[in-house]
Amino acid sequence: MKKNKKTKAVFLDRDGVINYDLGYVYKISKFKFKKNVFKALEYINKKKYLAIIVTNQSGIGRGYYSIKDLKILHNWMKQKVRKKNGIINDIFFAPYYEFSKIKFSKKDKLNRKPNIGMIKDAQKKWSIDLKKSFMIGDSLIDKKCAKKAKLKFIKVNKNYDLLKLVSKKIK
Repeated sequence: MKKNKKTKAVFLDRDGVINYDLGYVYKISKFKFKKNVFKALEYINKKKYLAIIVTNQSGIGRGYYSIKDLKILHNWMKQKVRKKNGIINDIFFAPYYEFSKIKFSKKDKLNRKPNIGMIKDAQKKWSIDLKKSFMIGDSLIDKKCAKKAKLKFIKVNKNYDLLKLVSKKIK
């Protein structure tokens, strides 16, 4: 990718947007994609947007699962999406949990939404134009993160269709 050319991105929360939020999902057997996610990601890619997941994963800080467990799941997700003609360009996650016994850095704390550390990391890595990008989430924390990053925000509910949503937003 050329460094001087800015690109557009759709930032997506994971739990509640990409998959059903069943609470601290890190096992493939517990991961269930939401309706039309594969088609939506394919559409996002076709319209020349990057698909970037930004997800808080305090289950790591709580000791429920490891970073390795999470990376196994995320690699599986990417492969599954690719088999269905879509691409998840990148996944950023924040393992921080305030009462964790694990030591976290200041950067880890700043990555946790509603902070915008993951957005900033993605912007730097992928040369993203935030003015042409937007975020999709299911919580007030996602909305606050989008506002701090000056991203347009779309809030989804439990029964939405991601393909309909992105096809309305991206023409």
